Amino acid sequence: NPDLVVVGNVAASTNPEWVYVQENNIPHVSYPELIKKFFLKENSIVCSGTYGKTSSAALLSQILTDANYNPSYMFGGLSIDETPSAIIGSGVWNVLEGDEYKTARWDNSPKFAHYDPTHLLLTAVEWDHADIYPTEQKYFETFETLVQSLPANGLLVVSERAHEYAEFASCNTVSYGLSEHNDYMYSNLVSNKDGIEFDITHDEKTYHIHSPFISEYQAENITGSFALAHSI
Repeated sequence: NPDLVVVGNVAASTNPEWVYVQENNIPHVSYPELIKKFFLKENSIVCSGTYGKTSSAALLSQILTDANYNPSYMFGGLSIDETPSAIIGSGVWNVLEGDEYKTARWDNSPKFAHYDPTHLLLTAVEWDHADIYPTEQKYFETFETLVQSLPANGLLVVSERAHEYAEFASCNTVSYGLSEHNDYMYSNLVSNKDGIEFDITHDEKTYHIHSPFISEYQAENITGSFALAHSI
């Protein structure tokens, strides 16, 4: 028998492996519980929101890796350059994709409730997962709770699409988006078959960005990831 079994949300009550685990009292955890046990560091970056969180988590994982932070990280996607989607690093930072879907069959709390963020990148909040959140308010409240969980010495990096959540933070807040009032503003976006080019402006300094991503919305994900990385 295994020492520990990780039980995913897709394991139905009649799944023979899940049934065997229960009948034989084998220690088991949900995937978020496993992440909390082995991946969390003293500086926990969580990328969350209705959309953009996978791309942002992957970007920040690469940024911190290239900057020799040796982070632990996890994002729920496949990289085109075959970079692993999860690594336990030796540094004091982690980057995690923070999903709002339920943790496990026996735990309806959002997955990100297990990740203890010190730094939160919040991309957007639009009602989703009606099977778990039957009303818009229930969905919105789970993100309010997430922002409220940030420590006073933490950081919230929030898109202008979710600007209203800044009021729930007791820590420093940084905004990003297209509008001039944001701390990090992106502009001059050009998209073609070779990718996207645009500018990010912060404190009257402009950074020109080129990316092979072929989608204009990725400019926003890049800007949010830039803002968080630039702020730590």
